[in-house]
Amino acid sequence: IYTSSLLSLSLTWSLPDVADTEVSCVFMERCILPCSFQGSTEVHIHWFRLTDIHFVHLYKNNQDQLKHQHKSFRNRTSLFKDQISRGNASLQLTGVKVQDEGTYECFISTISESKGSFVNLKVEGMRKHTQKTYNSIVFVLYSVLF
Repeated sequence: IYTSSLLSLSLTWSLPDVADTEVSCVFMERCILPCSFQGSTEVHIHWFRLTDIHFVHLYKNNQDQLKHQHKSFRNRTSLFKDQISRGNASLQLTGVKVQDEGTYECFISTISESKGSFVNLKVEGMRKHTQKTYNSIVFVLYSVLF
């Protein structure tokens, strides 16, 4: 008699309730999203934005692998490559945008460990930037008109 069994796996994926770290970044400035691990020469570093599941940065085989990087992050991310072997996997994000807000995951894979940590990025200073632009426009219009 042949008996078959059906194994059903149900995976539920959700954002973490609380990020490991909260980071406030200034609009249009550069910002560091912290991530660390036990130093290793063989390491894969994956950065994702979980809010909309965008691939942000990948480092493996001792180099950046950005072929599948989401277009909104192109030419705006980097790692501190001289510090990776000492356990620094922090991501530098330049030209921070309001759309960058959200929860990010830094996933590290080495010979001895695999772990993920979460960073919640908030963008500040947008009002200041908008007010400066508004003031500049008003000044230019005033100068032209009067």
